[in-house]
Amino acid sequence: MEIGITIASYKYHNTIDSFWFAIRPEAVVNPFDFVTVEHVHDTKCIGMVQYSQTFRDENPKEDSFTEVTVIKVVLMARSTTMERNSNPVNMPVGSGKLVRFANADEIKFALGIPEMDNPVPAGIIENGDGSSIPVFLDISYLLGPDIAHVNVSGISGNSKTSYLVFLLQSTYQKLQKNGEGYALIIFNTKEQDLLHIHENQKLNERTSKVLIPF
Repeated sequence: MEIGITIASYKYHNTIDSFWFAIRPEAVVNPFDFVTVEHVHDTKCIGMVQYSQTFRDENPKEDSFTEVTVIKVVLMARSTTMERNSNPVNMPVGSGKLVRFANADEIKFALGIPEMDNPVPAGIIENGDGSSIPVFLDISYLLGPDIAHVNVSGISGNSKTSYLVFLLQSTYQKLQKNGEGYALIIFNTKEQDLLHIHENQKLNERTSKVLIPF
């Protein structure tokens, strides 16, 4: 489904990392949607919507205004054969190229999922065309040796804790499937108890350290 066409101007310039496109009047494109554009020499560019803006373009000949919405896309991946060992063309996207929502295979490719040795289910991406694509994190980035760190941020009440519980359970199930045994230890750093674990005292009943057996 074609949702717009790429543009290039002094104000809206394209680089090897991003490009702009103007959307069709009936199209709805949201931040974090994934889109695809066909590039030169059969190169395919996949990117994520960063932000959009609307302005009124004056037509002096007709003495009227036309409302235009333009969108900036950050490039996530580009390739000719959709394989990362191919030789991509690192050139800015030109103007006049048709833009569409990325499909499931393109989104997974842009996120590096096919390269993961031990993918852990991490959630679902709902793209602008209504499709739902499962996404994964490699277990080496969750437990090491690459990073062993996850940051979940957001405003209060947006289910950060619930998501972390889901991710812990998903990771544990992956370890079980691989024949590895682990226990999960959860610390609540919002309370003062962890500052006094060296002392003999009753811990706060709310939460301080919870061992979850599986």
